[in-house]
Amino acid sequence: EQAACRPWLEAELAAVRPRMVLCLGATAAQALLGRGFALLSGRGRWYRLDDGLRVLPTVHPSWLLRLSDGERPDAWRGFIADLRLLRTADGRSS
Repeated sequence: EQAACRPWLEAELAAVRPRMVLCLGATAAQALLGRGFALLSGRGRWYRLDDGLRVLPTVHPSWLLRLSDGERPDAWRGFIADLRLLRTADGRSS
């Protein structure tokens, strides 16, 4: 699916020309960062593509919902910390 939809992704990025992209989940992150990208070890930090686009991968919200009640609070805090990086990326405070 990623290979089949790649032309649409590239066309959309070219049309919108975003400064940054938030990738929610491994599928989205691997579409931009490569099939070998390991989400849980690489999430929550900025990556820059060859064209200068900044990419921030994090978990998909549905992953949080599938966690046990005991795991969910820490995972939720990590997700929120990742999202805060978006606010500080443009120089705004969190």
